[in-house]
Amino acid sequence: GSEMCIRDSNSSVEQTINKFEPNLIFCTLNNKINEYFYLRFARDNSIKIVSLVHSWDVITTKGSFVFSGDSVLVWNEINEMEYRYFVSNLFGFKSQILKVGIPQFDVYQERLQQACVQDVKKNLRIPLDKQVVVYTSAVKRLFPNEKEILKKLISDFENGDFPGKFLYIRLHPQEIGVLYRDVKPEGNNYKLSIPEVNNLLLEDSVRFKSNTLLTLFNDLFVADAIVNMASSITLDAAALEKKVINVSFDNHDVANYNFFQSVERYYYTDHFSKVVSSGETHIVHSYKELCKQLNQDLRGSRQSVGAIKDSYIYDFGNGVENIIEKLLGA
Repeated sequence: GSEMCIRDSNSSVEQTINKFEPNLIFCTLNNKINEYFYLRFARDNSIKIVSLVHSWDVITTKGSFVFSGDSVLVWNEINEMEYRYFVSNLFGFKSQILKVGIPQFDVYQERLQQACVQDVKKNLRIPLDKQVVVYTSAVKRLFPNEKEILKKLISDFENGDFPGKFLYIRLHPQEIGVLYRDVKPEGNNYKLSIPEVNNLLLEDSVRFKSNTLLTLFNDLFVADAIVNMASSITLDAAALEKKVINVSFDNHDVANYNFFQSVERYYYTDHFSKVVSSGETHIVHSYKELCKQLNQDLRGSRQSVGAIKDSYIYDFGNGVENIIEKLLGA
């Protein structure tokens, strides 16, 4: 049965390629097996391949690059070094590796020239007179007890433990909302946001909308501090020069699990360890440490993020233009 499925898939891909006779194939998931067929036939038929590595942790944690492209477009200097070490050197590929920047940050650069914090707060129904803590959540499989930490945080905000502060929780796009059905969507000092429509039939289980990046920008733009657990949102926050607080604890009331079960281990991954070593984020190892950070005056604070920007945020605002230029030149 499985052999028949693979043979049928191969045949379907071959028919598609033969029908359109492309000169170039542009792929964004060549670390995923469902693109291997296209890459294999492109290689066998001498069709040029340009690959965009679509996220900062793909090279180190998201699968194997069995087929490389003739040209590989990466976000930044760190990704370029990772691709050379973990892919080109290991597999003997001779790909041309080119930095293009982070495409979604083009939206940020454009909006930064136009957006007003007070107007965005009004649209999000966030109190204008309060400092805003934006918490961007992970998925349950990565952070099993995060819901309990968030419920404790919501309770403390509602009890007035963080005077003058408002908690805006942006659930992970892959979160279908079922997990948080027993949490009131908003209170006096907090609001819960489910930004996307979930669809389990799709590759990433999310049906993104045309305004997805603008919505994300708005949610982060109003923040005086952004809290997350080892997320790429840390880069978004750095692009907007927001204070970043990274959660490195498993529960709000007991000590961490052993290292190999704890969320603490994510901060030692190849991609995130370089952010930690920059010293430009605030790593909190307990709920008490998190509260201490949140009780500080956050208003108007501009995070020093020069080292993160130098390593991770290449050519801010010109990602799409750079990708088009590399495609046309391929």
